[in-house]
Amino acid sequence: MNAAPLKIDIFCHVVDNLGDIGVCWRFCKVLARDQGCYVRLFVDDFGAFSKIEPMLDKTRDVQHVEDVEVFRWDNAVITNLYNGCGDVVIEALACTLPEKVEMLIAESRKPPVWIDLEYLSAEPWIDTHHAIVSMHPQYGVNKTLFFIGFSEKSGGLTREKGLIEQRLAFQADPAAQDAWRAKVGLPPRDTRFIDLSLFCYAVSPVEKLLADLQATGRPIRLMVPAGVATEPLTRFMGQKPEAGVVVQKGNLYFHNLTFLTQDDYDRLLWSCDLNFVRGEDSLVRAVWAGNPLVWDIYKQQEDAHMPKLRAFHDHYWGGLAPECREILDFFSVMWNEGGRQDEDFPADRLLACLPRITEHARLVSLKQAEQDDLATRLVNFVREQMKNQG
Repeated sequence: MNAAPLKIDIFCHVVDNLGDIGVCWRFCKVLARDQGCYVRLFVDDFGAFSKIEPMLDKTRDVQHVEDVEVFRWDNAVITNLYNGCGDVVIEALACTLPEKVEMLIAESRKPPVWIDLEYLSAEPWIDTHHAIVSMHPQYGVNKTLFFIGFSEKSGGLTREKGLIEQRLAFQADPAAQDAWRAKVGLPPRDTRFIDLSLFCYAVSPVEKLLADLQATGRPIRLMVPAGVATEPLTRFMGQKPEAGVVVQKGNLYFHNLTFLTQDDYDRLLWSCDLNFVRGEDSLVRAVWAGNPLVWDIYKQQEDAHMPKLRAFHDHYWGGLAPECREILDFFSVMWNEGGRQDEDFPADRLLACLPRITEHARLVSLKQAEQDDLATRLVNFVREQMKNQG
């Protein structure tokens, strides 16, 4: 007999505009579509959410979008509409549940499976901390750390069914790529150019990177989503980026895009020769794209992010030709430490390595996709916990 669909409540506090909601929204859709779960998503910033999900109506407190029931997370909605927990309650990415929700969990005759969904990491220590069940000190209810990660022992990465097959078909079909490019205002594929997508934080050394790319003399087209690093791009280009406007500066061509949906952003990653990505959602999507990437990791005090960056490199670039790995490592450190005034980015050497890096990235992407995805692992874990509860 098939088990009844799980009812899952996910709470997301939007940080850095897009990062956390990007991760949560993809996860919700996969839980609903691929796992058959009934998902309620509570989000505290509909303005940021609507940028990546154009079907969201910012004026409505409750609505169905893409097979998910979406709620505005504010005091009135929680007070008036949240009257009982699902089978699972997930506090995503370091958010804190509303007090009413915590009280309902504590007072439940059969408490829901309470999940603390943690940020992505490739660090080995998460394997020993993942899926550890402990008792909440205040409420006496079990709560579980669930780490998004790359290893078999972690919670895994979000991946839709058929995603890799869809990506491979797109990359093998030049006509489909050019049709998509035309739709979002990008030029057709052209082997004379290196196509580079740039999604980064404003604090990153954008102008220094662009100067070093310009110094290579190679024809490079930069695909820049709306709102990315506007000030440094304005200084370098000599004008403010405007959607649909192409700006040339020497061998660099800036193609300024409108804000892309998540599906269109995937295709941007699939269609570029090198992707600069930031945060966690775009990193995971760049992994599934199977193209070379440079990660702009979220900065933390006292450089706490750098071990996390090195762990990702060890996981993802392990086995790459040593000379290319050395260039990638140095390039990445420069990018994430804000550049060094007395040193140049090894841009020309990195571009020379692209064929070997591309081959490696595609193999690693396929290997990573052999693992179960995050939603599958979570559902399996939850069902086991519910069975143990009787």
